[in-house]
Order: sequence, then structure tokens, then C-alpha cells
Amino acid sequence: MIVHLHDNQVSDLLYEAKIYNLFLILADTAYDSAEWFEIASNLEFNFLTDVNMRKAKSIESFTDRRYENALFLESPIGIKLYKNRLKIEQLFSVLKGLYNLENLRLYGHS
Repeated sequence: MIVHLHDNQVSDLLYEAKIYNLFLILADTAYDSAEWFEIASNLEFNFLTDVNMRKAKSIESFTDRRYENALFLESPIGIKLYKNRLKIEQLFSVLKGLYNLENLRLYGHS
């Protein structure tokens, strides 16, 4: 799980993820970006986020892959997949609390 990823790093991460032959990446609402949906589609894997309405009154006003994401998220399989993301987040939250990892700083390659 990647957390606190700056927006300008997401595209690079999506391209790097291609080597893992992924079917799906589950992401937070903050990553609901037409650009990132397009990159994932071009790399032939799915990118699923919760819907960020950003001043939209309904999903019908979306004109890009965000609309497809919103429809998929409302489907039975989309609901189930996204619930798994929430379960994973809850597990990481528990682990962070148990092992005092809240403010952990990781350093590695760039």
C-alpha cells in the first residue's frame, strides 16, 4: 500500500506497476483523475477509485473515464472490490496502532 503519494508521482508509479501484470489498482478518492484512468487503460489494467464529485451534481456530468469508473463502482463487482480496499485500509490502521507505525519515515531509492 502506498500512502501520501504526491500527485506528480502517480503517473510514474502506474507505469512502474505495469511490470506486475496487474488486473486492478484500488485507489483513494483523491486519485480520481482522468489522466490516471487513461494511463491505466493504456497499460491494460483497471484503476478503481471512489467517486470525487468535484462540483458535479451527478456522475452523468462526467465526460471521461471517471464516468466509466463511477458506473463500475456501482456494479456488484465494483462494490465488492472497493469494500476489499476499505478492509485493507482498516487492517493497516490496526497494524499501525499495534506497532506504533503512525509516523514511520521510510527512505529508499528514488
